[in-house]
Amino acid sequence: MRGGRCRAPELSGSEHRHASGDGEVGRCVRGKGRRDGRRFKFLREPTIPSSLLKAITSGEVGLMNESTSELEGLRKLHEFTRHMLSGAEQGGALNRLVEATRELTNADHVYLFTHSGRGLEIRARALSEHVEDDGKEEEGFSSSIVNRVCESGQPLLINDLHNHPVLGRAPSIMELSLRSAICAPCYMGPAISGVIYASVHRITEAFTPWHLELLKVAASQAGLLLNSALVSEALRESEARHRAVVEMSRSAIVVVSPERVLFGNRAAHRLWGMSPQAFAARAPGALFDGWRSGELLEAMEERRAVESAEAWAVRADGSTLSVEASAQPIVFDGRPAVQLMISGLAEKKALLAERLRMDRLVVMGTMAATVGHEINNPLSYVHANLDFALEELGDWLEQRGYAGKSSGLEEVFGGLRSALEGAERIRGVVESIQSFSRLERGERTASWLEQPMESSLRMARSEMGPKVEVGLSLLASAPVMMSQAQLGQIFVNLFINAAHALRECADEAPWIEVRSWQQGDWVWVEFEDNGPGVEEAVLPHIFEPFVTTKDVSEGTGLGLAICHQIVGDCGGSIEVGAGERGGCLVRLKLPAASEPTTQIFEVFGDEESRVRRGRVLVVDPDPEMVASLKRVLQTHHDVDVATEAEEAQRALGSAHPEYDVVLCDVRIRGGVGLETVQWVRRHAPRYWERLVAMSASSYLRSERLLLDELPNPWLRKPFDLARLRGTVASVIASGEERSALALACETRGRSGLSLEEPGES
Repeated sequence: MRGGRCRAPELSGSEHRHASGDGEVGRCVRGKGRRDGRRFKFLREPTIPSSLLKAITSGEVGLMNESTSELEGLRKLHEFTRHMLSGAEQGGALNRLVEATRELTNADHVYLFTHSGRGLEIRARALSEHVEDDGKEEEGFSSSIVNRVCESGQPLLINDLHNHPVLGRAPSIMELSLRSAICAPCYMGPAISGVIYASVHRITEAFTPWHLELLKVAASQAGLLLNSALVSEALRESEARHRAVVEMSRSAIVVVSPERVLFGNRAAHRLWGMSPQAFAARAPGALFDGWRSGELLEAMEERRAVESAEAWAVRADGSTLSVEASAQPIVFDGRPAVQLMISGLAEKKALLAERLRMDRLVVMGTMAATVGHEINNPLSYVHANLDFALEELGDWLEQRGYAGKSSGLEEVFGGLRSALEGAERIRGVVESIQSFSRLERGERTASWLEQPMESSLRMARSEMGPKVEVGLSLLASAPVMMSQAQLGQIFVNLFINAAHALRECADEAPWIEVRSWQQGDWVWVEFEDNGPGVEEAVLPHIFEPFVTTKDVSEGTGLGLAICHQIVGDCGGSIEVGAGERGGCLVRLKLPAASEPTTQIFEVFGDEESRVRRGRVLVVDPDPEMVASLKRVLQTHHDVDVATEAEEAQRALGSAHPEYDVVLCDVRIRGGVGLETVQWVRRHAPRYWERLVAMSASSYLRSERLLLDELPNPWLRKPFDLARLRGTVASVIASGEERSALALACETRGRSGLSLEEPGES
């Protein structure tokens, strides 16, 4: 009551008073206590003015001339402070602090704001009975006052707001009809963490400096609470992020106590083949086979760390799975536990096997570039000489009247033809290897389907039984925008998958059919077989890595996953389903090339009879190769050879008449051909249109960029006589056409000058 004395609640705990330099008194409350087995730390009570503390402890409110209701609000605030400093957890602490502040100051509105990078946000609020709560929080306070205190960092007390020289014109004050307002910042260390604000609308009420001091005390307490709340929110966000990472992990993560399973992520549920509820109900020891998982089970029982241990997981259906596990003791939800991180050994072994296979492919690619050249180069003159021998022997017999008659040399012809067929088979094998080891493997170019399809079939033949019939119906009229190496990798995988499936075929006549056609901007390719097909349960997962129905010795389950990735990267699609005749059907949708691709054209042998005898220069570092080419070409042309770059340059510079065709070998080792091509480009451009490149190996990227600029098609070794002679004849004919066109232009030019001469005179 006004002018009387009233005792405030007694303070508990060990109390020590000390005086600060400004006459204010602080109090440190110390004590002992435990909560959940942990010692908690007591906080230092904020500094309170000595006059205010005296009023709290002695009840001498008459000195302050305040009402009994204000004293009751003060007691509530002090009691709340005691609870917070003693470590007691109270629900809705910020809301109760704001409500206590409202009762203490007799305000109409009290707001607590938090300050962050996104600006000010309302954290708690309290309204008096004089104010109708319409749910519109933004209409109960003056943003001008709040922003001013937030920017200055100083508490503020303003009465008679309408007449204030600066704030009186603020729209929020005029709209709210505010009479008086107080505001104080809340600090978290040196930074402002929020603002506490109070205001009244009633004309009879106004705030005093005493109210501002109380608000500063409340702001101090709010800073502590906000700090605790922000830390708790950060911990919750961190926990949420950690749980998201754990759930997304491909490894199974399990937390177990001695009695039960406390946690398991999605990978764990998939590995054990259980629902989350069934997994949580499983006993920890029942997760693993006790006989083969002793080390891990002992670590779980003794709560000790294990870096790596092999174990066997017992799945829901009773089957066991070999896994690798690590164990780490942790505290989970306040109880001792062990965290297990588990990965399937079968998956790791398959991944390791695939990496080793890819390493072998890289090595094979490097070897194929060199070995392919070393095989194809001698194979070229073997092939050319066999072809030449058959041709010359046939002409010799025809000249002597043995055409269509027995000459006694049939066995010789048969032997030569058999040798030529063997050379063709060797060429096909080397070409197949090279198509999968191109150095420009990642380069997407326009490629026809025929060559990679035939090469893939040859490579996959060893996986097929002798009874498997393969039918090809390739009707696509356009190439696709994929490299031949990519196409070959897809086709080999599909051929091998079909071959393995046909081993289980009950039909006595197993077959594989391959069809292709073009529809608009797409080329469609279908692989169909009459095997057992794919189970419905497997189809949704058919393109996932390590999904396979084969034995471990036959496949890793990565073939279709690789096909899916290659086709997807090129903008196409791949589907697997059931065929019309009960087997498996794989359908590829590949992007057609929008621009025509340069192909090695076929020139028929009879074209050489329609051109004149020309001059040919053969540039190749292999003496046997140049001798063989001279032997097969000199019947129709005059042939010179060069095995060194300087020799070729001298021949080209001094030739009279000039050479009509320059056959130039381009190889990885030696550089004679490339040097000659580059010399022609810089010093003898007249020969540029007459260059024909030959190669026995995959191109380097730098070589390919240069050779793509040549106007004539390149010849891949080994080549047959018809193609070689036809290409030479075609280049000679093109040269004659260019000469005739140049002569005609020159003639027209001279005629034009003669007609103009009279006019000029």
